[in-house]
Amino acid sequence: MNATNTTTRLTLLAAALCAGLAASAPASAQTAGTIKNSGSVGAVFTISTAQTYYYATRAFKAKQDALCQVTSSVQVLDTTPPLAGSTTAFMRVAANRSGVDSDDGILRHFLTSHGISGYQPTVTRTALMPITAGQTVQFGVSLGGATAWEGASMTVQTTYLCY
Repeated sequence: MNATNTTTRLTLLAAALCAGLAASAPASAQTAGTIKNSGSVGAVFTISTAQTYYYATRAFKAKQDALCQVTSSVQVLDTTPPLAGSTTAFMRVAANRSGVDSDDGILRHFLTSHGISGYQPTVTRTALMPITAGQTVQFGVSLGGATAWEGASMTVQTTYLCY
């Protein structure tokens, strides 16, 4: 993909986001040259150190190559949170492409405890994730270093828009 195509896709992506075109369920292309897939969904998980990837979206099959802007927000509900200021757990935007887990590979965003039982501060992150025609795709988050959050409830809200 050359710089002009990337710039054009990003410009279209920004315009669509401003216009609020994200749908509530995966959709096929509406018009040639526009959205190839989109969705927004939330899911609740129990944090386990045995699990790294948490996918909020339903799987969809990519009909063509695309670049997806994926935004995921995480909020933890814990009755016994770590000490205030604890930043051991981190999240990244994740994708499962035809059974292969991966994340955005960019520096981590940390879940920071406020030390009080209940909902912890929300963490939001956005990344551009490429997909290839024929892949079965899901989006969500990768969670690491979450030992102190073991057993807590985590809400993941993921929105994606693919061009």
